Amino acid sequence: MTSLEECVSFYLADLKRHYDSKQIKGRYYRLKAFIEWSLAKEITEPSLFSRDVVEAYLQYLSVYKQQNDKPYSAVTIRGKINAVKSFFSFLYKHGHLLFNPASGIELPKEFSSLPGNILSVKEVETLMAVVDTTNPLGVRDRAILETFYSTGIRNNELSNLKTGDLDREKGVLWVRAGKGGNERIIPIGSRAIDWITRYINEVRPNLAEKTAKKKKSEADYLFLSWKFCRLDISVLSRLVHKYYRKAGFKGRGSCHLLRHCMATHLLENGADIRYIQEMLGHSKLETTQIYTRVSIHKLIEVHKKTHPGAKKGRFYPPNIPH
Repeated sequence: MTSLEECVSFYLADLKRHYDSKQIKGRYYRLKAFIEWSLAKEITEPSLFSRDVVEAYLQYLSVYKQQNDKPYSAVTIRGKINAVKSFFSFLYKHGHLLFNPASGIELPKEFSSLPGNILSVKEVETLMAVVDTTNPLGVRDRAILETFYSTGIRNNELSNLKTGDLDREKGVLWVRAGKGGNERIIPIGSRAIDWITRYINEVRPNLAEKTAKKKKSEADYLFLSWKFCRLDISVLSRLVHKYYRKAGFKGRGSCHLLRHCMATHLLENGADIRYIQEMLGHSKLETTQIYTRVSIHKLIEVHKKTHPGAKKGRFYPPNIPH
């Protein structure tokens, strides 16, 4: 009979067909806690799993205290349970289970917080302007910032871009390694294309040549490091944060910040929310609707500044008792 450890090995092998090593590592990390919990309860083979077992694990996560004595957030619990659901879906699909014990399990509601420190269009321009484009890496960095803001792609999606994923004539970008292994084709603005073109013509040839000598498999990636490999997500995060602080903004700058700015600015200028959903690669419209809340906050701010009735104190027409 197939053991639980063997099933995990089969599952990880299947993931390698669809995801890169970092995505697999993340999925395994979230699943590992469940496997260890199951083995501690002497659940050593798939046939011993039931819906009651999965619900017991969900209850365990809801009361678990971390080292800082804080419980898991709803977002963390959802991630861990979704990893379990994906695992069981695989086992059921491949005949290791007669039924899926995680099917229909209700997850804790995920409360999406509003993105903080959304930059205005003028502030985004300030951010772009602080990049020193008189040196080669500055040209590359400007191209990266422009790509993030123009397309709203995630940092791992940008890291995985290859030279053939950009169609400069049609003005589209092919995101092949999106969240959940999904692909999408999205528009990219002419200004971002211009900076990428300059980077490709003036900077990338030297980086690509040396990358090919060091690690040939990474030479086809679009954005390359001076260490002659593709830029990973940690480097991208530090890069954006560096320019964010250099521009004089307080707090933490991140790749996701430019994603938030892009979505918010599109919405404020009249873009349909379903178009924004497609651009961002959200599988559910509810995820994108957070930006409508951002926009409402902007409207409230404008209303307070411009509407006579929003001022402090009350206005009563003459001769009307109150």
